[in-house]
Amino acid sequence: MIHCELRTHADCHIHLFPQRLRRAIRGSLNDAAGGEFPHPDDPTAVEATLRDAGTSHYSPLPYAHEADMAADRNDWELDWAADSRMCIPSATADPETSAQSFARPSTVVMGV
Repeated sequence: MIHCELRTHADCHIHLFPQRLRRAIRGSLNDAAGGEFPHPDDPTAVEATLRDAGTSHYSPLPYAHEADMAADRNDWELDWAADSRMCIPSATADPETSAQSFARPSTVVMGV
């Protein structure tokens, strides 16, 4: 079960991704912008940046951009949250996947 106590402010609009997807997204954004973004995309670095800014907790918004990706995104986020003192996990869905296929395992892990 994941437990947290909010004592300062939380950021509820963060996007974190597994390394392979993160690199693909950042590469695409850099190409479209014609340069490099100065902001971190590695989850550990993102967490440090948030902490340095006074954020005590955050809730990443996973995104499933293809059918049948939701469960993998949700599993990755739950794994990350289990090792983080700041992360309050959320979940994603896609219209091609039955909510039952990913919601039940996620709620069991989260103790809901």
